[in-house]
Parts: sequence; C-alpha cells; structure tokens
Amino acid sequence: ALSTVTGSSLTDGAVYAIMTEADLAKLAELVNGGEDCTGNIFIQTSNITLSEDHNGSSAGLWVPIGSASFSPSPGTDTSGHAFNGSYYGKQHFINGLDCQVTSCSGLFGYVGPNGIVADLSTNGTLTGANCAGGIAAVNQGKIVNCSNAIEYTNYSSTGYDYIGGVVGVNQGSVQNCQNYGPVMGHKTTVGGDAHIGGVVGYCKDNAEVLNCYNAAAVIGWSNIGGVVGSTN
Repeated sequence: ALSTVTGSSLTDGAVYAIMTEADLAKLAELVNGGEDCTGNIFIQTSNITLSEDHNGSSAGLWVPIGSASFSPSPGTDTSGHAFNGSYYGKQHFINGLDCQVTSCSGLFGYVGPNGIVADLSTNGTLTGANCAGGIAAVNQGKIVNCSNAIEYTNYSSTGYDYIGGVVGVNQGSVQNCQNYGPVMGHKTTVGGDAHIGGVVGYCKDNAEVLNCYNAAAVIGWSNIGGVVGSTN
C-alpha cells in the first residue's frame, strides 16, 4: 500500500496516496510551508468531501494548495509557494470545496512549471478573490482531463480580476478540461469583474488551452469569454 502524507517533509521521488480530507489538507500545509513536491506523485484513491476545520477558522473553509501573487504587468511575474509534483485524481471528486481567501483561490492556489494535475473533478463554491479557479488559481504547469462544477460568485461591489471556472491565470497548458460551474462575477459600470472565462480567466505568455469547453453561465464587466476571458 502507498504511504499517506504525514510528517514535516516528503521523501524525494516517493509516491503517496491521498485517501482522506486530512491527507489533502496535509499536502496543502506542506506546500504552503515551502515543500514544492518536485519528483513526488500523489494518487487520489477515493472521492473526498471537504467539511472539517483544518485552518483554525471555521469548518469547511479550504486553504489552497500553494499560494501566489500575480501581476500581468511587464517585468513582473508570479511568486509564492508552488506545487511542482504530479497529482492524479483517477477520475475522483473533491466535493464541497468552500474557498474564501482574498487572493489565488481554488483547490490549488499555484501549480508551478513542473506541476501536473490530472483526471480530477471539483465542486463547491468560491467567493470574491483576485485570481480564482476551481482547479487552480494560477497554473504554470499542466491541467489535464479535469472538470469543475464549483460556482464562483462575487458578492461584493468591488471588482475582481482573473477568474476562470477551471483556472484563473494560465501560464502553462490546460487540456481536455470542462467547466459546469457558473462564473458569476460582479457586473457594474464602475469596478466590475474583469478577465472572466468559463474555463480560463486569463492566458499569459503563450499559454495554451486545448480541447476544452464550458457549459455554464459567465458574467462580468470586461474581457469576458465563454472559454477564455482574455489573453496578453
């Protein structure tokens, strides 16, 4: 049997099973603490429902795997703690995700250049945040064969940027992915949501989106697309 994610570090090149909510939360803790998971493989062995309190705030709130700051301006780029391992969902679900962080909101906050997330489905809710996506807020690696049914809603009167059903900001590759979750951005003449897409909010640096489709509503103020909101 595969080992689960425990302790304060990972073994180089090891393969781990993600069987429970606690396993997934432990992975988030390690990545957000600086463990980038290069060379590690994570295999989800069952459907997982997020409901417990793992971050000391309230039950069910999710802290993304990886954290990032992003600016599209020339000369700036993404920085933070990236996930650079390989996560294989094996066609399983992450159910009941409730992520309310103010920046880089999603199951994964930051998938780095060597990171892979494949064969995974998510459902739940995301609320207002700059840079949000059901699978990943920022992707520099590969998101493959994933689907999202998370609903994004901006309840505030403040506009947010870079929101996608699957990925918020894509600097890598998104392939064979589907979105079924409404992306309900704030729509107003002043301060509305921008760069809003059914699958990807914003594609940067020659990123690619291949064989993807969106089957849900997309609402925002500017740079809106059924599949991709905008590109640089």
